[in-house]
Amino acid sequence: MLPEQGGVSLKKAITIAGVTTVTLADLIDMKLRSGGANLLRAQDLADVIGLIRQHRLTSGFARHLDKALHLTFRQLVRMIQRKSSRS
Repeated sequence: MLPEQGGVSLKKAITIAGVTTVTLADLIDMKLRSGGANLLRAQDLADVIGLIRQHRLTSGFARHLDKALHLTFRQLVRMIQRKSSRS
């Protein structure tokens, strides 16, 4: 997905191993917008859940996202934490 497809204006590009890419915050921003706007793109929400788990993100990470996405991101983090505490 291209940033403009996700409705995101990139805050910063980073280079990892010689490859220029978006930041974690921009990636999550794009995927939350895409997955929330179109249920046929539910994989984007699954990707955000995977990123939250992989990077052990907390609700505090929401401050790096567009303000309109703070609540959605925090809800996902809470759901993941609840599920983890039951396991």
